[in-house]
Amino acid sequence: MSKSTRVFLIKSRYFLHFSSENYLHLTFFYYLCSPYWQKLRFVNQPLNEREHNMNTRFCIVALLMAASTWMISCSHRPTDAEQAELLIQQSYELAQQGRYNQAKILLDSVHSTYKKCISQRKAAQALEDSIGYIEAQRTLVYSDSLLQLMLPQTDPLLKKFRYEKSEQYQDHGQYVHRLLSTGSNTSRCFLQAYVSDNRLTTVKSYYFGNASLDPQAVEMSANDDQQSFESKNAHCFEIEGYHSILTFEGEQALQMLNFISSHQSDRIRINLLGINKKEQPTNYVYYLSDNEKTALQDTYQLGILMNDIKLLEDAILRANRQIEYYQQKKYVL
Repeated sequence: MSKSTRVFLIKSRYFLHFSSENYLHLTFFYYLCSPYWQKLRFVNQPLNEREHNMNTRFCIVALLMAASTWMISCSHRPTDAEQAELLIQQSYELAQQGRYNQAKILLDSVHSTYKKCISQRKAAQALEDSIGYIEAQRTLVYSDSLLQLMLPQTDPLLKKFRYEKSEQYQDHGQYVHRLLSTGSNTSRCFLQAYVSDNRLTTVKSYYFGNASLDPQAVEMSANDDQQSFESKNAHCFEIEGYHSILTFEGEQALQMLNFISSHQSDRIRINLLGINKKEQPTNYVYYLSDNEKTALQDTYQLGILMNDIKLLEDAILRANRQIEYYQQKKYVL
């Protein structure tokens, strides 16, 4: 490479603010075109031919500069801060479209991928809080509107029930169907179900007999359908006979009542599975009456309705807490 060419490349480097890497690219292009460059001689050439060669050299130099500029633009890589800001902008656009879950996924990636970009993560957190605030407000409005529709539906059902509560022994009262009164069923085997005023559904299996039975599960069957329900809450005692009580609560209780409700027109067999005093497996079988099936079906409907009301009340409580939390933050958008 001639001295004049090296001077031109050095000047071009500083004029265009090339990096050392791009200066090497420019040098490479010079050597690539050098065979054609050497053919363009000025010595002993006519004036028109010299002008032509000078124009050709100028075109080659312009081509080199354009190629180097293109390589510079291609070699640029966005910084972590720029990439984080791009994700935040995309999240904001998704939030504007109401696609909150997708927006939150992108914001989570800002925190997990660009942990050193503190200012960008603060901006991502502010946008995430804004989305949470909007979602909490929407949940509050939606849940409250559904709750106002469900509450009146309990009135017709509650007329079939009696409210019982022992102020001395119970924290919550319970709605017991009038056909399932415990006092009139003390000397027989039966299922009792009730819904507490805290929206919890409970099913109790009562056993009374002359033989000891330590029950562990209740097996229900109707036609070819059969389900077993184990209980970890058992209570046995002996007063003028042997008594055993199995308790089922919440989702398990609703599953038992759902089985009964699904077989209203069928004969439902109840099989109590237990262990006697000799540690041998034993059982006791009885069948539900029509009144019992009707009462248990009504209890199931009330239990489902109360469970949905409980879920809505919990959602409203959480939404109010979230709104209060976000309102206390100073950088919510």
